Amino acid sequence: MKLENRLWRLEDKRERTEDAAIRTLADDELTAIVETPGSPKAETAAARYYRLAKEYYDAAQPTLAEVRKVVRGGIRR
Repeated sequence: MKLENRLWRLEDKRERTEDAAIRTLADDELTAIVETPGSPKAETAAARYYRLAKEYYDAAQPTLAEVRKVVRGGIRR
């Protein structure tokens, strides 16, 4: 049961990080994308949005070391 709770907390942390990243990126990039659809500037903004979203997603993934800590019962807050 403890292991399940710890894994759930890691998943929850990842989801909260993704949600915050998406909101931040949407605020910064949406205007440029909507303002001039089809323009090179909008395409560049969309590409940047995708790249940053992927970076945030990858950063939010638990590392192998974090998973090992959970499995071994080593996470402490």
